[in-house]
Amino acid sequence: MTEQRNIAIDLMDQQKYSEALLIFLNLINATPGDWSLHYMAGQCYRFTNDYSKAILSLKKAISINPNDPDIFYTLGISHQLDENYSSSINALEQAISLDPNFYSSYNSIGLNYKKWGSSTRLLSGIQKLQIELSMLLLIR
Repeated sequence: MTEQRNIAIDLMDQQKYSEALLIFLNLINATPGDWSLHYMAGQCYRFTNDYSKAILSLKKAISINPNDPDIFYTLGISHQLDENYSSSINALEQAISLDPNFYSSYNSIGLNYKKWGSSTRLLSGIQKLQIELSMLLLIR
């Protein structure tokens, strides 16, 4: 199984996401409790622009491993690409709650507010992030 996983990862490195996805789906059938396989399948779906399946795979990964900020970040990006900004922000905020130093999540939240098209939401989001960053600095 490790060999197949490595082949799939190599295919992803070559941007052959559809081919890699087939291998990950076969591996998931054999070991459905492996969160990382669901995560990798979600990445393949995302890179092939199948955001709804990416979101489902990433949610499955989260149901198995709810404490990994990378999964929440990737879920947030998938929601953003699917233009579901509210769900994206929620997932990105969860990534931050798990890892307050996950700066890519802060940036992506700002991008969500910008794409959402509301300067009021954008300013509110920036203010919220400033408060969160200030709290982080005080804790240190």
